[in-house]
Amino acid sequence: MNYASTNSQLQVAISDMTGRIISRYAVPLRSPASSTDLSLQALSKGAYLITVWDQTEKIGTIKLIKD
Repeated sequence: MNYASTNSQLQVAISDMTGRIISRYAVPLRSPASSTDLSLQALSKGAYLITVWDQTEKIGTIKLIKD
């Protein structure tokens, strides 16, 4: 997911397909177009949703399938 922002951090939530939040992260933005890595090793095999918000709005949701 690509996103450019002047906000100082993003919020990331990983949830299962029932909507239960598995983990949350606060991701600092070091520049207007930065990237970060999230560790997914603790997740079991299955389908997940990764949702990203900035300080004012939901940016997007992507589906992740881990096998």
